[in-house]
Amino acid sequence: MIESLSHFFYHQIVNSPRVLFLFSLTALLIYMFPLYYYGEGAQVQIFDNLDIVFPLYKILISSGLIFAPSETIVPNLMGGLPRLVYGSELNVYLWLFYFFQPFIAFTINETLIHISAFVGMFVLLNRYYVPSHHRYRWLILYSISLMFALLPFYTGAGLSVPSLPLAVYTFLNIRKGISRWHDWLIIILIPFYSSLILVYFFFLLVMSGLFLIDFIRKRKINFPFLLALIVMSLVFVIVEYRLFYDTFFQHLFVSHRKEFSSVQTYTLLETYRSAHQVFLNGTVDMDTRASVVLIPFMLLVLLTTFMKKQLSWYISFTLIGLYFLWCSWPEYVQYITGNKFAIPALAVIVMIRFVQERRYKLFFGAILLQIFFASWYGLWFYKGTGELGNTISILKEFNFARIALLQPVVWFIISAVGMIIISRKIYFAPVLIVGMLLIHIYMAIQVREFSSPNSPFSFRAYFAEDLFSKVKQYIKTDPSTYRVGCIGFEPAIAAYNGLYTIDGYVTMYPLEYKHRFHKIIEKTLVEDKGNNNLFLGWGSKCYLFDGGESSLYFRPNTTIKKITLNFDAYYALGGRYLLSSHRIEQSQLKNLIFMKEFVDEKTFWKIFLYKVNTENGNK
Repeated sequence: MIESLSHFFYHQIVNSPRVLFLFSLTALLIYMFPLYYYGEGAQVQIFDNLDIVFPLYKILISSGLIFAPSETIVPNLMGGLPRLVYGSELNVYLWLFYFFQPFIAFTINETLIHISAFVGMFVLLNRYYVPSHHRYRWLILYSISLMFALLPFYTGAGLSVPSLPLAVYTFLNIRKGISRWHDWLIIILIPFYSSLILVYFFFLLVMSGLFLIDFIRKRKINFPFLLALIVMSLVFVIVEYRLFYDTFFQHLFVSHRKEFSSVQTYTLLETYRSAHQVFLNGTVDMDTRASVVLIPFMLLVLLTTFMKKQLSWYISFTLIGLYFLWCSWPEYVQYITGNKFAIPALAVIVMIRFVQERRYKLFFGAILLQIFFASWYGLWFYKGTGELGNTISILKEFNFARIALLQPVVWFIISAVGMIIISRKIYFAPVLIVGMLLIHIYMAIQVREFSSPNSPFSFRAYFAEDLFSKVKQYIKTDPSTYRVGCIGFEPAIAAYNGLYTIDGYVTMYPLEYKHRFHKIIEKTLVEDKGNNNLFLGWGSKCYLFDGGESSLYFRPNTTIKKITLNFDAYYALGGRYLLSSHRIEQSQLKNLIFMKEFVDEKTFWKIFLYKVNTENGNK
């Protein structure tokens, strides 16, 4: 009877393709549920999303300048920026914004991201990493694909990271000489929905390294593989033609990126700590969540590779229990794996095992590759790299640390291979795999990049369209005839709502404007060392820092007690009004005239409108 139930549970439920497919689909729907159900009432990630992607796309589409020459000025943001700054018109995400309302475009994009991640990882593992005869084949395929699909991918980059498994799949097919027409189509289409500078520059670099290794080993050029590299590179050049033309042929302006310095100041110890952290958890834009589920599993698999025979059922049960116990207290995982000697010790052990146990070379080699990616990431922030960047400018202007965005794919390949290894070593392997999957799903839903309403950061509340309509109606004048600045909230909100700003957040703009803007906030930065380093050494956030940047979100009753802005410089850049999310103390209104307070029940913002006092010499 027990054997019959066990057989039914395993073959009809745990390892049934139909059941696993329905379970995966259900999990993805639950994950995406807040966007579908709550709509604009859902909480949406602000960082590098609402504060930059949404306003740029909306401004560009509203301007009617999508196909304009790169030098054409789009006047809305930061006094007017060249069309070049807004990116390529050959980007799928931009056209989603064109054909749909912003939130609908965002929802479609999120859906495509997670589905593409699932499908891409599934076909990659199915073809190359999970043997067709393996008894837990379907369980491993669906578990790893679903876990990868539930990662918090950076929305603004489209399919950059989610499409990586599919890209690896196509390149490996071409490398082996088994490609079909759809492999070449995938290579051509990926650049239209992905970012070269964020991810695919590094992917092509890794694939080029693989090409060179093959050439050295076989003394023969793999021409289809070489052609694939050339084709994808050329398509990216076509998609990013504005950027390539400006970089290599005609510079429209000197970019503020020339003065990047604050990010490359780490000592060797700080560099090591940064690399260590990225190995454990990924980057700010791509959290791998490896330290909670994947790294403990990797260590468990590593331990079993020392065992020549299958472990007894009670030892297997004990190891699985210890794994779940470890996952239950992630702070202890962080404490142990975060020890400063942990990664070097891991690297040494894995290198020794790589030499000793060649049948597990893929598992060991992938771990070493992760350590390499993390180390590369840390070294880019090393002050020595910054000093070298004074001679080789590309080391300062281009963020080579983004190679760490390749990590998620490698982590889940490690996990898939690890599941195959451990299923040969222990009993109850399906219990371990299912447990890993459930923990990952729970964690993904708890900390997803969007969630239920009633948060002050919902999409609708953040952009507060009705509130800013009241502001524009009160001013009455055409917004194109004046500029505003923003204190206590991102300029993205004002720009999204059709106001023209002197401040903003973009990844590239004229250095000359940065210097002019610096005159406005120079006194403020003298007293604010953190934002001083942020602006002078980075500067992509060209903000008015009086009263704080975004920390005021969490201080609703705050009154701004000191304003040190240079309003002569402010007025010179076209600033006629100042918008503040908090009241400015009366004693600080020497150069400002309070106009009106605006409130709206649909948002948590209060907007205090001030007019620059031109009678005090600010002309």
